[in-house]
Amino acid sequence: MAEISRHRKMVTEWYGLQRLKECWIKPLTKEETSEVEFEKKLFLSIFRDTTKDFITTIELGAGWGAWCLATAGVIRNNLVPTTIKDYYCIGVEAEPTHFKWLKVHFKHSNINGVAINRIAAGLNGYKRFDTGYNPSTNYGQSTIRGVVNLLHLITGKTTKVQCITLDELTTMAKGLCFVHMDIQGSELEVMSKCKNLERIDYLFIGVHSKKIGEKIRKLLHSMELIVYLPPKSVNKEVSCGDGIQFYKKRA
Repeated sequence: MAEISRHRKMVTEWYGLQRLKECWIKPLTKEETSEVEFEKKLFLSIFRDTTKDFITTIELGAGWGAWCLATAGVIRNNLVPTTIKDYYCIGVEAEPTHFKWLKVHFKHSNINGVAINRIAAGLNGYKRFDTGYNPSTNYGQSTIRGVVNLLHLITGKTTKVQCITLDELTTMAKGLCFVHMDIQGSELEVMSKCKNLERIDYLFIGVHSKKIGEKIRKLLHSMELIVYLPPKSVNKEVSCGDGIQFYKKRA
């Protein structure tokens, strides 16, 4: 029983509420040393390195809010030595079911922040978002582009969602600003229109093609690139599915 109780606490603080039998949840295991584990190490390094006392986490393509909940969990449980004492989380998610879970997780874990049902985009307006996949098993939904997306558009398996820009979101931040972005190929569009880059202290981007990754590298030359692993790359530290780019504001 003690082991079950310990696991439930870890799930609540790191991954959020179990999804009320609506969806599987990925447990922590000793064998988990893949891309997710590597991302955790990068994430925790932010808390160790900063001298600020407040962090705002902006999670684009938040799903059920893993990195927002992780922010709260690190601070509440003193997981690493850090000067950060408090936080605010902004979770942005367009997929309707995932957004519902995001709100439930924020409420259940008493997250200080806001869940926003929007598409992260380069410009304001509206876009069609693909809802043609089972949200319980698929986290690769995106705005409409490509043959499969068009098929779902024709068959009515999309929804119209309002857009929000990164510039708008960063104006809501205070203290250290960390942006986590996993938006299924729209990362270049979002970053190419961002005029408030100097407001971001740390930036994690899930990169969905080598071509996009190289363009973003050139675009973000003013920031210090800490890690760049192209999609499907393998090295001694991590085996990637999506690519990883991790940036820090230059001193």
